[in-house]
Amino acid sequence: MSIPGFIKTSPVVQLIICMTFLISGLIVCLLQTFTFVLWPINKDWCRIINCKLVYLHWAQVIWMCDYWAEVELHIHAKPGDWERIGKEHGLLTMNHKHDLDWIIAWLAADRARILGSSKCLMKNELRYVPLIGWSFLLLEMVFVKRDFAKDKPNLIKGFQKYGSYPLNSVTLLFCEGTRYTKAKHDKSNEFAKKQGIEPFKHHLVPRTKGFTMCIEGFKGYVPAMYDCCIGYDTDRGAMPVTSNLLQGKKMIFHCYTKRVLIEDIPNDTDEECAEYCMNMYREKDKEYDYFLQHNTFAGYNDKVVDRIIPRRKMPLVIETFWLLLLGVPSLYYMVQILLSGSTWALVSLGAVILTIYIVVRVLLRFTMTTKGSTYGSKKKPSASNRETNQNSIPSPTTENNVPSSTTTGAADKKED
Repeated sequence: MSIPGFIKTSPVVQLIICMTFLISGLIVCLLQTFTFVLWPINKDWCRIINCKLVYLHWAQVIWMCDYWAEVELHIHAKPGDWERIGKEHGLLTMNHKHDLDWIIAWLAADRARILGSSKCLMKNELRYVPLIGWSFLLLEMVFVKRDFAKDKPNLIKGFQKYGSYPLNSVTLLFCEGTRYTKAKHDKSNEFAKKQGIEPFKHHLVPRTKGFTMCIEGFKGYVPAMYDCCIGYDTDRGAMPVTSNLLQGKKMIFHCYTKRVLIEDIPNDTDEECAEYCMNMYREKDKEYDYFLQHNTFAGYNDKVVDRIIPRRKMPLVIETFWLLLLGVPSLYYMVQILLSGSTWALVSLGAVILTIYIVVRVLLRFTMTTKGSTYGSKKKPSASNRETNQNSIPSPTTENNVPSSTTTGAADKKED
């Protein structure tokens, strides 16, 4: 049963949902911290419990997609490929078109029952972001400082740790390093021409250093890569932006997925692996071009099946639990304060609402394309980068990244 539109747009309802998300997040982070008393006894126990705990928080995002906005998720894949997700460790590479690209990865991971154990690369500053950054830190996510020489040992170690994790997981990697915008695409094409690279029609030039290191670190630990191209049907659904999600507007996601064995990806040299990454994005260009013409990937490959992956009940159960535990009492006390007429109580309530607003805005800031990088602007390189003439590793949330690799795997250039 659909939630009525007037409820979705109600500021009071949205406030209660946000308040529930924030308070439950604090509780979950606190519980995660307590699990580390098990670390000296058994690290795997600690990791497994941490993954189960964080799902109690992240499932609320899935609920908002599946039950609040009633998102429709189409997976286009060969028979058997989708069924393998969640039954093995995997690397998930995706194009980066809009604010909510990461949501597709989360939805797919939840349907495969591995959301709590899923991984990604994060820029170092994000470990301090309330709730999400803290939980990522407690889940041993790899944080990078965008200094290739300093990050490389940590990355290789982190990738190998991901591959030996006690729960199956997927590691998300956006090789473009930043979200697509027209301005960034223009600068990407300008960069490509200077480097003698054929410009991409729908994507930014991928940064191949992170991809190369993933393959190097995952070989022998992770069996497969899932190469995904995503698209949004905006004729039948809303634009994939956070504001539409919060207002409960239906969105339709499409994900064209190919399973590739890691051992089949050439990496005898960095140049070979870089060439593979570039060709992978050439193919994404063709796939996305087809999508723009048809609003679906169906028909692009006769061997690929289009299926709508059904939502799970667990996010609904978890959201209901938190709303009953935190949301309903919060609403009750808010009404009592308003009826009391106490100036001090009203001021306190206003301060709480303002704090919630500020924290939510901080969290939303990291999902907004317009808050991304000034792609292509010059930035003075660090000392270690001058020594190696290489930039940092691209990550799902690293905004200040420039496509920086040629088809021959040339060294990355320090640009922002």
